[in-house]
Amino acid sequence: LKQCVEIVEKAGLRYALEPHPFMMMSNADAMLRLIDFVKSEAFGMNLDPSHLFPCGEIPHLTILKLRGRVFHCHFSDNDAASNVHWRPGKGKIDWKSVLRALKETNFDGFISVELEDVPGVSTGRTPEPASPLLDEEYILTKEYLENLAKKVGIEVP
Repeated sequence: LKQCVEIVEKAGLRYALEPHPFMMMSNADAMLRLIDFVKSEAFGMNLDPSHLFPCGEIPHLTILKLRGRVFHCHFSDNDAASNVHWRPGKGKIDWKSVLRALKETNFDGFISVELEDVPGVSTGRTPEPASPLLDEEYILTKEYLENLAKKVGIEVP
């Protein structure tokens, strides 16, 4: 990991490691240990609350613990009992607090919506292409997140 980050750093880029259940890093404390080991400002997290939540993490506290080391976000929701990827607002993740924590820590990266277990999705396990139901899930996600962002004082273009 140190060698990988050195290469990334020399290229003027940053490396964002994504937490995942049962992998190299699945929570904030493990990420902090890796940050301490790698010792590079170019190393941070691709925050994925739907992976953190089933591991017992509270996503907005993860953001506050990592202060400035969240480089990118994958947004999807779940019930903490599984690793499903529903649209934000459908599960139990406290998205208002997530957005507030991102604002408080001056997050300036990108947020990608990652929907996998929603109506109309094409998973690759079946030959059917995505349907208009998936479009509706993305529209609902956009409206939900924009509304919350405005409530916590994040300007939405």
